[in-house]
Amino acid sequence: MRTLLIDSVSGITEIQFLDIPSFAPERVLLIKRDGDNYMAILRRPSRSIWYSQFEDEKSEIEIINFEKEIDLEMVEVLKCLYESVLRNLKVHNDESWTADAGNFYFSANLPGLRTGTTKSPKRGSKMEELVHINEEIIRLVEKTKGSEIIFSKELIDRIRSLEKEIEN
Repeated sequence: MRTLLIDSVSGITEIQFLDIPSFAPERVLLIKRDGDNYMAILRRPSRSIWYSQFEDEKSEIEIINFEKEIDLEMVEVLKCLYESVLRNLKVHNDESWTADAGNFYFSANLPGLRTGTTKSPKRGSKMEELVHINEEIIRLVEKTKGSEIIFSKELIDRIRSLEKEIEN
């Protein structure tokens, strides 16, 4: 999965959000720095990488790629949120097993790579809001016409509000 979705993208990863749902193809949102430019990159396979390992007839998996420029200010807003999340991460020793849980991995170069994960976050939780914010950015990367994504004031407010909530 890493080889197909992540390793083939050049540049320095500032932020990474990997979504591994139960019954749909995986996807990764990467915020990369390439020189002085920042790119929001969405990569998703045409079919599930995980399930393809069980297929009798192996065939190449097409990776669908979306790339949009993203302003440094938006990158910094997101990095502040990720830093708050990763600094305040709590470890839960949950031994429960769920057949249809989605797994979400989020990483940031803060400096030094920091990574966290959550599995199907509870409704109304901070982690659910983090997932929803990333899903909104994914929608922007997929749907925006033109070469650059711009966060709405509402999205910036949600990001800052979640960061403040996590810090308190």
